[in-house]
Amino acid sequence: MPRSDWYSRNAHWLILVVYLAFIAPFIWWSGASQQYNRAYEDYAAANTQQRTQYELQRDCLRLSEPQKALDCLKLKVEANREAQRAEEDLYAQKSMADWTYGAVIVAGSVGLITIVLTFVGVLFVRDTLHETKRTANAAVVSIKEARKNTQKEIRAYVGFSKVNLALHDGGKSANIIVSIKNYGSTPAYKVKYFATSTVFKVGSETFEVDRERVKNVIDIFLNQEIYHTIPIKSQLLSMFLGFADSKTYNLYVFGEIKYQDAFKGRRTTRFRYWLPFHIDRTGENELVPCEKGNKSN
Repeated sequence: MPRSDWYSRNAHWLILVVYLAFIAPFIWWSGASQQYNRAYEDYAAANTQQRTQYELQRDCLRLSEPQKALDCLKLKVEANREAQRAEEDLYAQKSMADWTYGAVIVAGSVGLITIVLTFVGVLFVRDTLHETKRTANAAVVSIKEARKNTQKEIRAYVGFSKVNLALHDGGKSANIIVSIKNYGSTPAYKVKYFATSTVFKVGSETFEVDRERVKNVIDIFLNQEIYHTIPIKSQLLSMFLGFADSKTYNLYVFGEIKYQDAFKGRRTTRFRYWLPFHIDRTGENELVPCEKGNKSN
């Protein structure tokens, strides 16, 4: 599973974990601080009450004159109010400091959460871009491969459909007829071909294509078939027919076809045919492809 998918499926859990990691300590601190403040208030109130009662009994209630006792009580009450105001101011300052500290903790927690989530978001964006790039590259490769396969399916394929030796007048003259055909689904352009015939002693064959002897440049459309006639010299024919029965010499036809397909690809087809030793001296003899020498790009 890509990491970007993992982030997408688990982003809410990451947010929850980060939130709890920073907010839970603040909640605990806030509860503990409030509990401490309540205990402090209760203790301060009880302590103030005890101190006030003690001071009243010590300073005021022992006086024998009522007016002096009343004046003493007024002074003690006023002093107690001043002390209470000072404690309330101090408590207010302490509460303000506590809430300021809490606000700093909250702001820091929010900042840390923001940093963590930003980091996770950056990782998510990075992995998403990486996955997008990988997918795009795979799509480009697939498109190129599909285009290449399509071109292979519909491009031109030019080769020989058959090669025949036609003997005339009982073997006094002969020529070779080659049939060139486009087996593809699109035309072949600028087709150049060279074909020649020769007789070799069995086991001493050497085949060299003379590319200077190129026939006319033509275009061959799909399923179109053209014919080319190769005359055989009388001396070569006599030598071949004279040794044909002894199976020491054989007749070969070989050459090369060059053309351009519809996608500007330059193609080459090399061919090599030979005539089996059973010869019909009164008609046509079909040559067969050799085991080697027939290939195409």
